[in-house]
Amino acid sequence: MAICACEVKLDGAPLGKVVAGKYAYADRPAGRHELLVTELMFPGDTKREIVMEAGRTHFYLIKSSPRHDAATGGAILGGLAGLAVVSVATAGEANPGPAELVALDEATARTKLAELQAVE
Repeated sequence: MAICACEVKLDGAPLGKVVAGKYAYADRPAGRHELLVTELMFPGDTKREIVMEAGRTHFYLIKSSPRHDAATGGAILGGLAGLAVVSVATAGEANPGPAELVALDEATARTKLAELQAVE
């Protein structure tokens, strides 16, 4: 799995850059919200609509997507040409962006949060 240095936005408001060892958080009201994850020079975005419930905390792990892993491998092996070939070959992926968003239960999330630092 490649490391994703992703910019995260919730409802268009930046939460910061999430990299290995960091986390971002936001307090939002109940209802529908859009989470957007991008990475500089990556040819696609990860978008996810989430429905937040009143009184509940939602936790998501951000990890690199299969397309991001393939593009990183292509760039390592073939430079910009390799990146371009892999980007075109994977353009039809269900998730065109750099990240996968994995919902975590609260106990797992709290354990992970204890190991991380907040994004500044």
